[in-house]
Amino acid sequence: MNNNCNPATSFKPFRQTDHFFNQGLNNFWANDSYKDVPSFNIKSDEQSYTIELAAPGLVKSDFNLNIKDDMLNVSVDKAKSPIEESTAIKGKYLKREFGYSNFTRKFKLDKTISIENIEAAYQDGILSITLKKIINPEIIRKIDIV
Repeated sequence: MNNNCNPATSFKPFRQTDHFFNQGLNNFWANDSYKDVPSFNIKSDEQSYTIELAAPGLVKSDFNLNIKDDMLNVSVDKAKSPIEESTAIKGKYLKREFGYSNFTRKFKLDKTISIENIEAAYQDGILSITLKKIINPEIIRKIDIV
């Protein structure tokens, strides 16, 4: 008798759970009514930290950056406008996964950051915020006990 039942592939107790996370959540969020925040990266070198925020579809004037109580606040609060149709591609979106109308991201600043020397630039859908480090050349002296 030929048994085509492979135990490794036939026993899937979490099939429903996998389906929910792979398809169910996608369908649940399909109306795009949730509030989303952009992803970010943080890089460090000897002189500065750089925060890169992925926010395509915006312009520089959409962003509001401020510092309050040692927190860097990055926000966008943009009124939704009718979607402009290009001459090359006509039609309506069936699903949109990028393009932000509002969000807030907060970053805690520590004492090693010079808040007077923060720079920001927006290019190719990435907001880059450069936070200069305070270089404090403290000299540590060893004291001999006699």
